[in-house]
Amino acid sequence: MKILFVSCLLPYPTVAHAGGADLFHLIASLGERGHDTHLVSLAPYPGDLAHVDDMRPYCRSLEVVVPALTWKLKWHNLWRGLFTDPLHLGRRAQGEMRAHIRRLAADGLDLIQFEWTETGRFVDAAPAGVVTILDEVDVSFRSRLRAARSDWARWQAYRARRQELALCRRFDLVLTRSASDRDVLLQALPESSVEVLQPWTHLDRFRGIRADECQPGTILFVGAMDRDENCEAVLWFHRHCWPLIRFREPRARLEIVGASPQPRIQRLARDAAITVTGYVPNLRQPYARCHVAVAPILSGGGVMNKVIDAMAAGRPVVSTTAGNDGVAALPGQAVLVADDPEAFAGHVVDLLRDDPLWKRIAQGGRAHIQEIYDWEQNVSYLETLYQQQIRRKTGIVA
Repeated sequence: MKILFVSCLLPYPTVAHAGGADLFHLIASLGERGHDTHLVSLAPYPGDLAHVDDMRPYCRSLEVVVPALTWKLKWHNLWRGLFTDPLHLGRRAQGEMRAHIRRLAADGLDLIQFEWTETGRFVDAAPAGVVTILDEVDVSFRSRLRAARSDWARWQAYRARRQELALCRRFDLVLTRSASDRDVLLQALPESSVEVLQPWTHLDRFRGIRADECQPGTILFVGAMDRDENCEAVLWFHRHCWPLIRFREPRARLEIVGASPQPRIQRLARDAAITVTGYVPNLRQPYARCHVAVAPILSGGGVMNKVIDAMAAGRPVVSTTAGNDGVAALPGQAVLVADDPEAFAGHVVDLLRDDPLWKRIAQGGRAHIQEIYDWEQNVSYLETLYQQQIRRKTGIVA
């Protein structure tokens, strides 16, 4: 098959963003299976251009568009110290993205897969005879609804919901990363084709981590720390749970691992019991020394790679309901779940103190991940979905 991927984030082998890593491995795996893969991508982050050549061996062709920022966005990013919203695009960037899509489609494509909701705007550049797929990755409006704390925020979230659902209707197939997200879309769009593509994970890399490698008392949070959802999760945990944990377990230490930590996260390292590492190229070591992993997610959506990776490493996880939503691990057997700060802190302390509980949750989580997240099987399933959509589009009956 000849497949074009359209992305708002540049994937490459060492990309720190979980979604970028997922897309990189998808493109690489399809290429290894003999498919002709092409990529048109925005390069919104500083340093992206240094990795363009790293991606070329995996694509038959690669086109990169660097968005030009308005002065307002430049000042905003300077104040925040990061690039938080790559998708305020000017006409030039939007025009270039559409021009690249049309040019590649003119040479003949079987399908075009648009990564993330934000790239769905470019579907109007796809010719009528080509299969179009929207890879939602996360159903964006769900996290906005969870995060809404005011009438204005709720109105904006419902407005975003209407726009996102209207966009989904324009595609032949919509992909999500979890059954939970799929069910939400199918409730609103019963006439649409919506399927689950489980994400790529570090399962093979973390499979060999042993229980005796952990450092007692080490609590771990992993996530891209330029994302507000992750920052809010850490700050909630620090404000409401951390004092309760430290009171009951003075040996406890918190390690916050993730690229581009915002200043409000960096300030937490003033506490001698808290380490903010920034970007770590190999996550094996943080997970190996972790005693308990936490996912105090308040407003995220989709599948939390931080939960999957901790379970793959054989480390017990304490999560909120939102953090476990996409992973769907069984509470009490493969994960401990709490939304109340006292209960959340209590679960962490119990795991730090109770070895049989620690082993039961760690083993249950690892078994859950090993059963569901078989990457080669998931890519084969995606190939089947591709073939079905192509036959449907061309009118060929199998």
